[in-house]
Amino acid sequence: ETVDGQLDVLYFSPGFPVDTGEIRRVSKVEGVVARSWTLDRAADGIERSGGTLYVHGYFNQLDGVDVPHLARILPDGAVDPSWNLHFDGYATNMAIDSDNGIYLGGDMYIDGILYKVLKLSAVDAQVDFSWSHLVEGFVHCLAVGQEGHLLVGGDFNAVDNEPRAGFAALGSSDAIFSNGF
Repeated sequence: ETVDGQLDVLYFSPGFPVDTGEIRRVSKVEGVVARSWTLDRAADGIERSGGTLYVHGYFNQLDGVDVPHLARILPDGAVDPSWNLHFDGYATNMAIDSDNGIYLGGDMYIDGILYKVLKLSAVDAQVDFSWSHLVEGFVHCLAVGQEGHLLVGGDFNAVDNEPRAGFAALGSSDAIFSNGF
């Protein structure tokens, strides 16, 4: 599955050492760059849901569109300027669940409050503040588990004031992971 229905592979240059980046969609069939997008700074990752791409990282612009740290590329290849979450800090991790809930990990400040994990709407990038977890430390990776809970790995000792040695399954009883790794 691809942005425009053709088989492809996505590559991105992380922007080092010149601190800029580029995302490229390469046709598997022809082996050529079918589309590219430029970043003013580095991207940390790309996730795909259907034909839509979600990009996160240290950038402020993607293809000249102001979308600081987080962007959505529509199936036609256009950067969506209306899909934008304004926050200070950075998102270093992203995962998307089967209902198109988008999870971010990192150090994100919204209205002066630090969040280590956030859940966003794929429709309008609005934060679901009813889904909230306190992570005491740094989040290094996110993944959605088979039962739909969010798996979080990182350098932390507690989540929601419960001891967790670097691993937690959020949205579940988490009992099998109570001792961490």
